[in-house]
Amino acid sequence: MKDNLIQVEGVTKKYDSLTAVDNLSLSVPKGEVFALVGPNGAGKTTLIKMMVCLLKPDNGSIVVDGIDVDKNPMTAKSIIGFLPENISLYGNLTAGENLRFFGDLNGGVSHSAIEESLATVGLSDVMDKRVNEFSKGMKQRLGLACMLVKKPRVLFLDEPTSGLDPSGKIYIQKLLKDLSGKGLTIFFSSHILGEVFKVADRVGFINKARLEHVGKVDSLKHLEDLYLKITGDYVE
Repeated sequence: MKDNLIQVEGVTKKYDSLTAVDNLSLSVPKGEVFALVGPNGAGKTTLIKMMVCLLKPDNGSIVVDGIDVDKNPMTAKSIIGFLPENISLYGNLTAGENLRFFGDLNGGVSHSAIEESLATVGLSDVMDKRVNEFSKGMKQRLGLACMLVKKPRVLFLDEPTSGLDPSGKIYIQKLLKDLSGKGLTIFFSSHILGEVFKVADRVGFINKARLEHVGKVDSLKHLEDLYLKITGDYVE
């Protein structure tokens, strides 16, 4: 459908005899927040890496905003923002210098864009502070700012609140809702169902490389029971 910003069709990825993603298809409309939920090793990270051009699928296709990411990776990367579970930042540089570096990788960035991105994640007051003095939560917010400074059309986040304390998790969850309210399409992975309830519009359950179920969060009254039935695993 033309209104789908993300379209995945029959994607498979194998590592020797291990199938990491198995004939998976899904679509995400423009402006939606979609959560991919599953236990460790289910295939969440592998799928996201294919969606952001870090891995090539063995079969199938991934189209983001009309761009085939496998055939046109550089064009696709220009419209994609990606925050891995453990982002690598330059600790000896300031927050502003990190944004300048990541912005320059994408063709350059203005000082006003850096200020705007830091303001969006609540880090305006630490623009000139070195990142090695930041907490885990501040680094995660700075990672989001590095992603936002390029003005992406869609955001991909792999376990965005992993390792954060409760206040850090709440801040990131609120920030994602605010960004969604501004029209950004967001795709994130998680194994925390409470987070899915608070942030996502729809959720997909992945288990053993296969997408087992997709539905609207507000229509799934017993996410925990469904997750347990599909995966046989308990969640936070």
